[in-house]
Amino acid sequence: MSSNDLKEKPEPPQELQPSLVDALIASKKAQPSGSLLSTFASQTDVANSEGLNQFNLVCPRDGCGSTILLKGVAKWNVKDTVDPVNKCLRSQTI
Repeated sequence: MSSNDLKEKPEPPQELQPSLVDALIASKKAQPSGSLLSTFASQTDVANSEGLNQFNLVCPRDGCGSTILLKGVAKWNVKDTVDPVNKCLRSQTI
């Protein structure tokens, strides 16, 4: 075996190449669209009666649309927090 043989990368089978290219092209075309949280009347409109998110959370960058969080897997919680500047207790929606 020569050193040239070690540097060459094997080609994938010819029958796989067109289907891989088709899959990559299709994934670029089918980007989900979404709505920004600020477009809802209330932030609680994004949660169902059990407090779970009603929608998939997707990346807001143009042309991305990657799924960040699936529908129904996150719970909306309200926690008390301490404002570090004013040192007072306040309610904050997370």
